Amino acid sequence: MQTTSAVLSLFTRDLELKSAGNPGRALMELIQATGLDTLQASTPLELGLKLGLKDHRDELVGHYLAVGSSEPRLRTLAIVAAGPTIEEVAIRNAGPAPRSEFKSELCVVLLELLATISDVEVTERRIWLAQHAVSAARAATRSPRGGSGASLESDYRGIAETLEVPAAEHHPLAEALDRVLEAGVITQEEWEFTKGTRSTYGGLQEMAEDLQVSYAALQKRRRRIELRLAAAINAELAK
Repeated sequence: MQTTSAVLSLFTRDLELKSAGNPGRALMELIQATGLDTLQASTPLELGLKLGLKDHRDELVGHYLAVGSSEPRLRTLAIVAAGPTIEEVAIRNAGPAPRSEFKSELCVVLLELLATISDVEVTERRIWLAQHAVSAARAATRSPRGGSGASLESDYRGIAETLEVPAAEHHPLAEALDRVLEAGVITQEEWEFTKGTRSTYGGLQEMAEDLQVSYAALQKRRRRIELRLAAAINAELAK
């Protein structure tokens, strides 16, 4: 699938650049310091491509994914290692999705999922990452645009207002938000993402730079989360 290949090639190209010269040697030393098998690779790129091969290395890839979740400098290596599986899942679940949007969403989701992958069984991590990343990116790019969402957005001026309401005041909006969060309308990860980027000056831009993804992709993601929150909070307040 061209879209998925394009996404994964971004990570492969990034790893290729990081593998050159002194930075590459420093990165390889970091990888060797993990104590994991490096498959006799001489560069991070060579290791990432070897890990991606289908030769019963699921457990080793799982360990590298977990290391990548806690060490930002190894995130690209981890995604390249899981790349072929991600592409296979995308092809099996092919469906209509705007290429540019799916590309942005998949980049963001892959990086975000690495933060939670350590809770998954080691031998399942590669397929887990692939399945969840593809399904989340497709769901996001298939979500409806406009319509009731536009009116909700105008009615609800942003989750930032709620964050500024002291809980001790038992403000109706804050109480409605608590009930919505308890009901699981959004995940804890989505809440932390929204709260963190809304309550921190420059939070969204800083996150985009840290994850090396576009600001627009993160902005769209937060908007969709807030529209879901808006619908649920308005329903609570109307009770």
